[in-house]
Amino acid sequence: AELIVEKRSRKSVETSLSDVVSELDEVKAQLEEHLANNRSGEVADKEQTVQDLKDSLDNMRMTNDELAKKNKLLQANLDTSDKENKFTIDNLTNKLLKAEEGLRSKERESRFEAAIASEIANLRANTPASFNGNQNQSHALVLRGIDQNMRPSALFDEGKDSIDRNSAYIIEMYDYVVELKNSITEERQMYKELLAEHEDLLALLGQTGFEGMQFSACE
Repeated sequence: AELIVEKRSRKSVETSLSDVVSELDEVKAQLEEHLANNRSGEVADKEQTVQDLKDSLDNMRMTNDELAKKNKLLQANLDTSDKENKFTIDNLTNKLLKAEEGLRSKERESRFEAAIASEIANLRANTPASFNGNQNQSHALVLRGIDQNMRPSALFDEGKDSIDRNSAYIIEMYDYVVELKNSITEERQMYKELLAEHEDLLALLGQTGFEGMQFSACE
């Protein structure tokens, strides 16, 4: 009886030990699976992080390339603007210099004309009226250039009469030059007005022709 009890006890212990070993194996398997899952998760997380970093780097490179292209385009536009501005400044500077030179020339011309007009006024005031011919006679004398006051023998004449004749000739010539100058100015103004009318007519004809072409196309 004691042997039977001992066998049963031994069998029970063996069974319990086998169960414990099985449980340990199962726990060990679960632990290994859990560790493997953790390692896989960490690796996946790291791989995803690396991929995200690569994607970010690619996006940054694309953005950098776009910015570089825009910067190059802006620099080209800036260079073009600098050239255009330099050309405009040089052109305006040249025009300003020409305008200043023209203004100085006109001022010199105005002073010269004023001085001549003053001298002619003095001559006119000091020349007797009897030496001043009518306008047609004065023009004829000036155009022919044979005024008796300026004949070779008159150059050696002395006295007030000779001076008065020469003064009258100078006055007549001055009046004739002033009249020609005024006539030229009027003709230039008339030419400008005629040219402007001509350009307006050309523009009107062009517009009429364009409208006619449109009308024909509509038909």
